[in-house]
Amino acid sequence: MTTLYKMYSQSLSWMGGNLNQIVKRANELAIGQTLSTLYFQKVLYPKVQEVEALLIDIKDRMYETTHWMTK
Repeated sequence: MTTLYKMYSQSLSWMGGNLNQIVKRANELAIGQTLSTLYFQKVLYPKVQEVEALLIDIKDRMYETTHWMTK
C-alpha cells in the first residue's frame, strides 16, 4: 500500500508541476500579447483553478486514507 501511495503521490506532484508550467507559459503569452489577457483570465485560469482544486482534493483523500498506516 505504501508503494502505491508513493507512486500516486509522485504522479500528482508531477501533474501539479506541469500545471504550474502551463500557467507560467500562458501568463508569459498574455504579457507578450500572444494570448488574450481576457482569455487567460476568463477561460484558462478558472479551469486551472478547477484542476488545482481536484489535485489537492485527491492528495487530501489519499492522506486521509493512509495516514493511520504511518502511526
